[in-house]
Amino acid sequence: MEALTDTKITEINIDNTSEVKYRLNMRLENLDSTGRIAAVNELRSSYRLTPGKAISKAVLEASYNIDSMEYIVGSGKEVRWSFIEGKEFTSVLFNAATLENQMRLAGDEIKQLIKDQWESVESIFERLPKLPAAGIVHAFVYDVIGMDQTISHILSDPKVFKGCGEMVCIKSLSKVHCDMSVGLYGKESNFTSGDVYAAYLGDGISNGRQQKVFEFRCSGASFDCQHGTSATQSQKQGYSYYDGIIAADAKTGIMSCARMTETIFSNQNQEKKKPASVLRRFVDMRASFE
Repeated sequence: MEALTDTKITEINIDNTSEVKYRLNMRLENLDSTGRIAAVNELRSSYRLTPGKAISKAVLEASYNIDSMEYIVGSGKEVRWSFIEGKEFTSVLFNAATLENQMRLAGDEIKQLIKDQWESVESIFERLPKLPAAGIVHAFVYDVIGMDQTISHILSDPKVFKGCGEMVCIKSLSKVHCDMSVGLYGKESNFTSGDVYAAYLGDGISNGRQQKVFEFRCSGASFDCQHGTSATQSQKQGYSYYDGIIAADAKTGIMSCARMTETIFSNQNQEKKKPASVLRRFVDMRASFE
C-alpha cells in the first residue's frame, strides 16, 4: 500500500498553548472464579498538562497538576480524595519522526528530564496516606504518563504511516522493562511489556480540531510487584493484556484522547493452587485545548 506521507506529525508544536485540560475516568471490575463481575468501583478525575521547557520541536517537558479525584464504590457512594488534589508530577513528550529529532533525543539533557520525571512521581507517594487508595492513584499516574509515552512512540515510528489500518510492531515499546518501584511498590518490582502493535486508522474531527487516530494492543505483559518490608513482604505476579484507541491532536502533536481496556491476571504470594484473580480496567481520557 502506498505510504501516507501527508499524514505524519513530525514535531511537537505547543505555540499559543498555555495548558491542556483532561478528564480521566477509570472503571474497575473484579471478576470471580466463574467469570462473573463480583465488584465494581470507579474513579473520576481531572488534571492539567502545562507545557514546560521545549527543546526544538523534538522534546517537551510537561508538568501535570491533579485538580480533582473522586472514587465511587460499588454502592454508588462518592468519596472525594482531597489528599491528592494539587499534587504535581512531570513527564517528557517527544517526537522522533525525523533524523534531526532523533539526534536531539540522544542528549544528556533529555536523560536528566526523564530522571526528574520519576523523582517527581516519587515525591507524590511519599506524602500520601498509607491507604488502599494509593494503589489506584499509582495506576492513575502510570496511565497519564503511559498514554503520553505511547503516542510519542507511535508518532516516532514511520512504519505506522505506511498503510491505513495495518498493524505494525512498535519496537521501542515492545519487551520494555519498566521499574514499578517508583512511589508505591518494593524496589524489585517491575513490569515488562509484551509486543506492542499499532495501526493508523485515519483522521477525525473533535471539538473542531483535526485528530490522528490509532489503534494499539499489547499481549502478554508481565509484572512482579512487592509490598512492605522484608519481614512483612507480600508479592503479586501476573500478566496484563490491553488494547485501545488513542489519538493525537494534529496541530500540537499532543495526545487528545485515549480509551483502553486492560485485563489483569494475578496471583498473590505465588499461590498457584488458587485461581488467579482477574481485574478488568476501562480507562477513558479526553482533552480540551485552550
